[in-house]
Amino acid sequence: PNFVAEITLHEPPEPVHQEEESESIKLRITSEGGHYVPITSTGEKIGQTFQNPITMPDSSDPNQVVGVNQGYGFLFPQDSFITDVLGYSSPEQVLGNRHFALAGDDGGEMLVFNEQVLHATGSLRNYAGATLVEEILSTDPQYVADIT
Repeated sequence: PNFVAEITLHEPPEPVHQEEESESIKLRITSEGGHYVPITSTGEKIGQTFQNPITMPDSSDPNQVVGVNQGYGFLFPQDSFITDVLGYSSPEQVLGNRHFALAGDDGGEMLVFNEQVLHATGSLRNYAGATLVEEILSTDPQYVADIT
Protein backbone atom coordinates (compact mmCIF):
# COMPACT_ATOMS: atom_id res chain seq x y z
CA PRO A 1 0.00 0.00 0.00
CA ASN A 2 1.03 3.58 -0.63
CA PHE A 3 0.59 6.36 1.89
CA VAL A 4 0.65 10.09 1.36
CA ALA A 5 1.11 12.63 4.15
CA GLU A 6 1.21 16.38 4.16
CA ILE A 7 3.50 17.88 6.79
CA THR A 8 3.74 21.57 7.58
CA LEU A 9 6.74 22.81 9.55
CA HIS A 10 6.61 26.08 11.47
CA GLU A 11 9.41 28.00 13.11
CA PRO A 12 9.17 27.84 16.90
CA PRO A 13 7.85 30.88 18.73
CA GLU A 14 10.24 33.16 20.56
CA PRO A 15 11.05 31.75 24.01
CA VAL A 16 9.20 33.31 26.92
CA HIS A 17 11.58 34.59 29.58
CA GLN A 18 10.24 34.60 33.09
CA GLU A 19 11.93 36.38 35.95
CA GLU A 20 9.53 35.09 38.56
CA GLU A 21 9.10 31.53 39.76
CA SER A 22 7.37 29.44 37.12
CA GLU A 23 3.86 28.12 37.57
CA SER A 24 3.05 24.45 37.50
CA ILE A 25 0.13 22.60 36.03
CA LYS A 26 -1.29 19.32 37.28
CA LEU A 27 -2.74 16.89 34.77
CA ARG A 28 -4.29 13.47 35.34
CA ILE A 29 -4.26 10.59 32.88
CA THR A 30 -6.55 7.64 33.44
CA SER A 31 -7.27 4.56 31.37
CA GLU A 32 -10.95 4.81 32.34
CA GLY A 33 -12.75 6.08 29.25
CA GLY A 34 -9.78 5.34 27.02
CA HIS A 35 -8.64 2.31 25.11
CA TYR A 36 -5.80 -0.17 25.33
CA VAL A 37 -4.82 -2.79 22.75
CA PRO A 38 -2.02 -5.28 23.42
CA ILE A 39 0.54 -5.99 20.70
CA THR A 40 1.27 -9.71 20.56
CA SER A 41 3.69 -12.00 18.77
CA THR A 42 3.26 -15.76 18.80
CA GLY A 43 0.68 -15.36 21.57
CA GLU A 44 2.95 -13.33 23.90
CA LYS A 45 2.39 -9.68 24.74
CA ILE A 46 5.30 -7.60 23.42
CA GLY A 47 3.77 -4.14 23.73
CA GLN A 48 0.63 -2.05 23.70
CA THR A 49 -1.12 0.90 22.11
CA PHE A 50 -3.23 3.27 24.18
CA GLN A 51 -5.32 6.41 24.08
CA ASN A 52 -6.51 7.95 27.34
CA PRO A 53 -8.26 11.15 28.42
CA ILE A 54 -6.39 13.94 30.25
CA THR A 55 -8.12 15.96 32.98
CA MET A 56 -7.03 18.69 35.39
CA PRO A 57 -7.91 17.36 38.87
CA ASP A 58 -7.36 20.72 40.63
CA SER A 59 -9.62 22.71 38.28
CA SER A 60 -13.21 23.81 38.90
CA ASP A 61 -14.34 20.85 36.74
CA PRO A 62 -11.91 18.03 37.54
CA ASN A 63 -13.69 15.56 35.24
CA GLN A 64 -13.60 17.74 32.12
CA VAL A 65 -11.42 16.16 29.45
CA VAL A 66 -8.83 18.74 28.32
CA GLY A 67 -6.61 16.55 26.19
CA VAL A 68 -5.68 13.12 24.91
CA ASN A 69 -2.67 10.95 25.79
CA GLN A 70 -1.86 8.39 23.14
CA GLY A 71 1.06 6.26 22.13
CA TYR A 72 2.59 2.85 22.11
CA GLY A 73 5.14 0.94 24.10
CA PHE A 74 7.23 -2.16 23.69
CA LEU A 75 8.31 -4.55 26.42
CA PHE A 76 12.02 -4.85 25.73
CA PRO A 77 13.89 -7.72 27.36
CA GLN A 78 15.93 -6.76 30.43
CA ASP A 79 19.40 -5.82 29.26
CA SER A 80 22.23 -4.41 31.41
CA PHE A 81 23.44 -2.21 28.53
CA ILE A 82 20.04 -0.48 28.36
CA THR A 83 19.82 0.10 32.12
CA ASP A 84 23.48 0.51 33.16
CA VAL A 85 25.03 2.22 30.14
CA LEU A 86 22.12 4.11 28.57
CA GLY A 87 20.47 4.80 31.93
CA TYR A 88 16.90 3.80 31.03
CA SER A 89 14.74 2.24 33.72
CA SER A 90 12.24 -0.57 33.17
CA PRO A 91 9.19 1.78 33.10
CA GLU A 92 10.94 3.91 30.47
CA GLN A 93 11.55 0.82 28.37
CA VAL A 94 7.87 -0.04 28.58
CA LEU A 95 6.62 3.45 27.67
CA GLY A 96 8.47 3.63 24.38
CA ASN A 97 6.76 6.55 22.70
CA ARG A 98 3.80 8.67 23.60
CA HIS A 99 2.44 12.07 22.83
CA PHE A 100 -0.46 14.14 23.93
CA ALA A 101 -2.26 17.29 23.01
CA LEU A 102 -3.73 19.57 25.63
CA ALA A 103 -6.11 22.46 25.04
CA GLY A 104 -6.07 25.54 27.28
CA ASP A 105 -9.10 27.68 28.20
CA ASP A 106 -8.04 30.33 25.69
CA GLY A 107 -7.48 27.92 22.81
CA GLY A 108 -3.78 27.53 23.59
CA GLU A 109 -2.24 24.13 22.93
CA MET A 110 0.54 22.01 24.40
CA LEU A 111 2.12 19.21 22.38
CA VAL A 112 4.16 16.66 24.33
CA PHE A 113 6.40 13.85 23.10
CA ASN A 114 7.26 11.36 25.85
CA GLU A 115 8.06 13.78 28.72
CA GLN A 116 9.21 16.80 26.71
CA VAL A 117 6.91 19.75 25.91
CA LEU A 118 7.75 20.41 22.27
CA HIS A 119 5.35 23.24 21.59
CA ALA A 120 2.96 25.39 23.60
CA THR A 121 0.83 28.40 22.72
CA GLY A 122 -1.60 30.78 24.42
CA SER A 123 -1.93 30.43 28.18
CA LEU A 124 0.24 27.28 28.04
CA ARG A 125 3.20 28.94 26.21
CA ASN A 126 5.33 29.18 29.37
CA TYR A 127 5.59 25.38 29.40
CA ALA A 128 7.37 25.16 26.02
CA GLY A 129 10.63 23.29 26.53
CA ALA A 130 9.63 21.97 29.96
CA THR A 131 10.08 18.37 31.07
CA LEU A 132 7.04 16.72 32.64
CA VAL A 133 7.18 14.37 35.61
CA GLU A 134 4.73 11.48 35.87
CA GLU A 135 3.68 9.97 39.19
CA ILE A 136 1.78 6.70 38.80
CA LEU A 137 -1.03 6.56 41.35
CA SER A 138 -2.58 3.22 40.36
CA THR A 139 -2.25 0.48 37.78
CA ASP A 140 -5.03 -1.83 38.92
CA PRO A 141 -7.81 -1.93 37.94
CA GLN A 142 -7.36 1.39 36.06
CA TYR A 143 -4.12 3.16 35.20
CA VAL A 144 -4.07 6.59 36.86
CA ALA A 145 -1.14 9.02 36.85
CA ASP A 146 -0.59 12.67 37.77
CA ILE A 147 1.71 14.71 35.58
CA THR A 148 3.28 18.02 36.63
